[in-house]
Amino acid sequence: EGLYLLQSEAALTLSQLRVKALPLSHKVREFIENNPVTIVVEQNRDAQLLEILCMEYPELAGKLKKIHQYDGLPLEGQFVYEQVSKALN
Repeated sequence: EGLYLLQSEAALTLSQLRVKALPLSHKVREFIENNPVTIVVEQNRDAQLLEILCMEYPELAGKLKKIHQYDGLPLEGQFVYEQVSKALN
């Protein structure tokens, strides 16, 4: 829902990649390299994925930003929309 809102209301062209497991696939590095900004959406208590990506690819760390919500509820589209909009400005 958040991706839809960003593409329709904010007229952004976005890509998405779901990281499912470690070790990281070569596709993760390619994704970060091929996009000007990569926003990591975290929904667990420790929010570790951004840290892992920065350790694995320190030369790409400047392209990474994080959105984190952990309150036990599913992410709402409006929350993702607002946080991505903030991160891109």
